[in-house]
Amino acid sequence: MKQLLIDIIDYLRTQMPELLTVSEWKNQYEELLEGEQYGYQLPACFIEFVNESERIQLGNGATLYDPLQIKFHIITQEFLNDTYTDYNNLDLNLTYRDYLANIYNSFYLKEFNGAVAMVAVSEENDTQHDSIYHFVSTFVTNYVDRSQFRPVNGQQATPTYTITKEIN
Repeated sequence: MKQLLIDIIDYLRTQMPELLTVSEWKNQYEELLEGEQYGYQLPACFIEFVNESERIQLGNGATLYDPLQIKFHIITQEFLNDTYTDYNNLDLNLTYRDYLANIYNSFYLKEFNGAVAMVAVSEENDTQHDSIYHFVSTFVTNYVDRSQFRPVNGQQATPTYTITKEIN
């Protein structure tokens, strides 16, 4: 799944250049809250693969992940938007909603090599925050991982037949 992660990160960087950090999810938010780590710039988006089903072996090292959940963890720091006068309510700055909409528009029905079209299935809102917001947008796809593909009998197989297309 390494190549799928690389493809998603590269695509996300082109679609949302305003994100200052795009990387793999490794529980960065919890470490940020605990003061253990802050080695990235905000706004950030981290990608997490969640495969709770069994890996299906297709033969010759190819593996099917079905379903494969892909979570986009959006972390941003929001301060009071100066268009509001209620200084006791930090929730009035809604820039994170733009990030969620951009993630949706960029990835809904997007097909990457080896995967079927991605479908948005959920969003999780952050209700326990001060000025650091963490939101999760989840998509589902399935993916055939060919990174450990093995040749037949130790040799690359070359077809001995020819496929022709005839249109009548």
